[in-house]
Amino acid sequence: MAQGRSFKFRLESVRNYRHRLLDMSEQALGEANRELCAAQDRLAYLCAERAACRRAVSESGPAGRLDVDDVKDLDLRIRYLGDAIERQRDEVRRRELDVETKRLDVIEASKRKEVVERLRERDYSEFLGEMAYAERKFLDEVGSVRAARSRSGDYSSNTNARQVIR
Repeated sequence: MAQGRSFKFRLESVRNYRHRLLDMSEQALGEANRELCAAQDRLAYLCAERAACRRAVSESGPAGRLDVDDVKDLDLRIRYLGDAIERQRDEVRRRELDVETKRLDVIEASKRKEVVERLRERDYSEFLGEMAYAERKFLDEVGSVRAARSRSGDYSSNTNARQVIR
C-alpha cells in the first residue's frame, strides 16, 4: 500500500526559482518606488524654494526693502531653480517609467509563477487520485481476503488463533 508515500512535485526547483524571481522583482519595484518618491520630494523642495524666492522679490515691492544686488541674486537663484526644476521633472519622468517597467516585470513574474503553481495543483490532484485508488484497491483486497476466509470458515486473521483452532 502507498500510505507512506508523500507528494513530491517534479518541478519543485523551477517553482522555487520562479518564487525567487518574483521576490527579486518585487524588491526592485519597491526600490524604484523609493527612488521615485525621493525624486518627487526633491522636485517639491525645489518648487517651494523657487516660490519662496519669488515671494521675497514680490514682497519687497515698491518700498524697496531689497537693494539691486539682492534682486539680482534672487533673480539668478530663481533662474537656477527653474533649470533645476526642469532637470528634476525629467528625473521624475524617468523614475516613473522605471517604476512602470518594474511593475510590468512583477506582473510577468507573477504570471510565470502562477503557471507553475497550476501545474503543481494538477500534479497534487493526480497524486490524491492515485492515493485514493491505492486505498480502494487495498480495501478491496482486504474485503476479498475476509470474504474468502468467511467462506472457508477461518474467521481469524491471527496466526496464533489458527494454531489453536487446528
